[in-house]
Amino acid sequence: MSGPRKPPIPVTWATPTVAEVCRVLGGGTPATGQAEYWDGTVPWITSADIGRNGIVSPRRHISRAALEHSAADQVPAGSVIVATRVGLGKVGLATTPLAFSQDCHALVFDRQHLDPQYVALYMAHAAQSYRHVSRGTTIAGITKKQLMDMAQNVRPGRLDLSYRRTVAPPSNDAGTRRSEVRRGDLLVTIVGANTGQVCAVTADVREHYVCQSVALMRPVLPEMSRYLSLYMNCESGGRLQYKRYIYGAGRPHLSFAQLKATPVVVPPLPEQHRIVAEVERRLSVVEQLEATVEASVQRAARLRQAILKRAFEGKLVPQDPNDEPASLLLERIRRQRAERQNSAPVRQRRRRKDVS
Repeated sequence: MSGPRKPPIPVTWATPTVAEVCRVLGGGTPATGQAEYWDGTVPWITSADIGRNGIVSPRRHISRAALEHSAADQVPAGSVIVATRVGLGKVGLATTPLAFSQDCHALVFDRQHLDPQYVALYMAHAAQSYRHVSRGTTIAGITKKQLMDMAQNVRPGRLDLSYRRTVAPPSNDAGTRRSEVRRGDLLVTIVGANTGQVCAVTADVREHYVCQSVALMRPVLPEMSRYLSLYMNCESGGRLQYKRYIYGAGRPHLSFAQLKATPVVVPPLPEQHRIVAEVERRLSVVEQLEATVEASVQRAARLRQAILKRAFEGKLVPQDPNDEPASLLLERIRRQRAERQNSAPVRQRRRRKDVS
């Protein structure tokens, strides 16, 4: 299979391309405005449903009608799902038949010839090179939707300015003044996957403006900003309200009217300050624990890659000279694919992203 630079391998192994041993299928998203396409019986995933450990956990379902009238396609259990846009390089193994969005591609193959878990492990290993190649590019791994939304700066409880785009807004324009960010403002993501996330602007930022995916709320009393940010990010507070408000099957939204109508629990101002101080003190302990856990996760990831590297160089398990060479296995795969293509009836198909 193609992927990382090919290392030395045992003589009984082979190095086919993915297309030689798999069908590669693209995904699709049914029309979000068609209610009959959603909440059906077919699991449907995006790259967000693929966990770090490769476990696929579908959160949504589509109908059979959606499969018939969209680019979405159902693949069998045992298929390997690879994120090729958002979440570039994430790899999961389908344990049940499912459909998937255009963020992913599926590798479909004969399980009599290839072990699904082996394929998933190899693709996870190969994905490291995909991520490396995509760094510094303007297209790979970035979708048009991401470029349009650009709501990456709003994180729960904090403003992340590690990514910025420059703009040249017209001067002396009411819209420009209205969208300029100030210390004490609250920013809310109102479109896209992060809809409902809120942060307070706690420092002075000059000539920073919100995009159309972010709403700016300016408290009458700026000293309430940090308390309101904590409340709006609380799962039993503002987050609960936003989850009730959010609409849009494929692309979640919040409206300005909903933001304005969100109820807020407000104690006396001195108590707000005490609450903020105590919450931030306790959260600092949590953040220290998270940093320790993250360091452990990174060490585990490096160890995982080292294990995978040895595995795909043929150094992890002993070589059995009595095993059938992989070249013979590939020949059987090619012969079976040719037989299927020759015997398959010619017929018109609905559009589908099949890049095998």
